[in-house]
Amino acid sequence: MSNKTSRYHKDLATEELFERINNSLEDIEQEAIKDFNKPEIPVVFIVGIQRSGTTLLMQLLANHFEINYPDNLIARFWRAPYIGAQLKEQLAYKIENDLTSDLGFTAGISQPHEFGYFWKRWFSDTTSDALENSEAEKLNKELDAWQKINNKPLVFKNLIQVVPNLVQIAQKIPNSYFLFVKRQDEFVIQSTLNSRKKMFGNHHEWFGIKPSNFKDIIQQKDPVLQVTEQVYNLNKDFKDFKKAVSSDRFLTVEYEKLVENTNLHLEKIKDWLQLDSSEISNDNKSVINKNEITLSKAEFQKIKDHFKKLNQSNS
Repeated sequence: MSNKTSRYHKDLATEELFERINNSLEDIEQEAIKDFNKPEIPVVFIVGIQRSGTTLLMQLLANHFEINYPDNLIARFWRAPYIGAQLKEQLAYKIENDLTSDLGFTAGISQPHEFGYFWKRWFSDTTSDALENSEAEKLNKELDAWQKINNKPLVFKNLIQVVPNLVQIAQKIPNSYFLFVKRQDEFVIQSTLNSRKKMFGNHHEWFGIKPSNFKDIIQQKDPVLQVTEQVYNLNKDFKDFKKAVSSDRFLTVEYEKLVENTNLHLEKIKDWLQLDSSEISNDNKSVINKNEITLSKAEFQKIKDHFKKLNQSNS
């Protein structure tokens, strides 16, 4: 039984129905994509620590640029994304210019989706064993086929499976690029704590990405200290990843600067990835800075003190 509060429960009957549909489509999908190879157009991963603004950036890119991405329709075809993307192309529905979300979940058929069921096919939520060459070939065929529908870049925002496996993804998927969203650490920690409460009704259930030393962090029973250590160590993991790949394959976007001057940063991303778009709209009024202290002063200070202690002990 899920520990999630009722609003985040999934309907089991619907889940089972779509599982059966996907199982039925899988062989058809594999036959349809057998002649595809590896992506020739950029495959872009929006990454960052949970609650850092990654969903916002994904929505902005979907609103402003001509890209492929898993939306709430395609997400129902996790074993047959090429079929789902072809269906989307035929329906040609309008992109909803909406920047609202709820713990990363979006509403509306054209809104971005994390596509977790798809990524679970290839990777776990911790650092996975090396993907077999045959499996990597299947993954690349899926991505190549999807892109070839309209020859546009493919953009993903999945944190839970992708982030712990970034090095492997960079190695296995040619032409992959990474957009890092960085938000002030104290507010990421605060928002993660608030998200635990909202999703589970308490501060003790795990929420978000598992760092490489997850087994050590989970031993910390104080929620404030545990989340602080989660965020601190995810920062370390990201630094290690950046050392492992060429610097021209990633671009860092600071959340605070993105919300302050949204269009400027969209132009930078457009130039970096050479994306197609019409003139970037100025209608980004719903982009606001949510860095406000909502915890008690004592709790917020506890975060800052522990983060400082972690920095000092590892300097």
